[in-house]
Amino acid sequence: GRHQFFATFLGNYGRAAAALGAASVDTIGNLQGRVRYDLFLAKRWSVFGMVTARHDPFQRLDLRLNVDPGVAFYVINRKKEQLRVEAGYDFQFDVRDPDSAVELEMDGSPVYDAQGNFIPLPRTRITHAARLFGGYSNRVSEAVSFATGLEYLQSLLQSQRWRLNWDTSFTTLLVSKLSLSATFTLRMDNDPLPGVKHLDTITSLNLVYRFL
Repeated sequence: GRHQFFATFLGNYGRAAAALGAASVDTIGNLQGRVRYDLFLAKRWSVFGMVTARHDPFQRLDLRLNVDPGVAFYVINRKKEQLRVEAGYDFQFDVRDPDSAVELEMDGSPVYDAQGNFIPLPRTRITHAARLFGGYSNRVSEAVSFATGLEYLQSLLQSQRWRLNWDTSFTTLLVSKLSLSATFTLRMDNDPLPGVKHLDTITSLNLVYRFL
């Protein structure tokens, strides 16, 4: 039909020890939800609106909210295979962890003022960006599917502020609506929050349940 709605919620959590016998510590912990609506104007063209919210302590983010309106063109639009490209606008609203909202030296140590206090940074940051995306999905069989997508976000206000996101998944159906999915996620941020690395990758195995 002309109308298409999509919603997903993901969570990752993990612990690890640096050496045998050492105490384990949290190594990953994030939550992400996304909703999207497409209105198809023709067989290969749609306009869409998408909202994504993410909580990621290891990226020093209490909240990252993205609002993405845009247009999509389906190069391949078959029932079991799709290849699409998207272009649009991205509004990003970050709420930083209070501990990261301070100015840091190059070595990661805090910067102090003349009175010996931390120099605070705003806890929130807004970014206006252009968004480009390319995605491919293939339902290899009734039980096996593959999907990958690459997203590029370029700030419209500061040229050095850009992000690259790449997601790949391989999913196999276990029973009915329950599947096992192996995923790889790469996030590259050229202008990250203080004390956060430019590159973050996650490899995981997930149980996925489809409600519809």
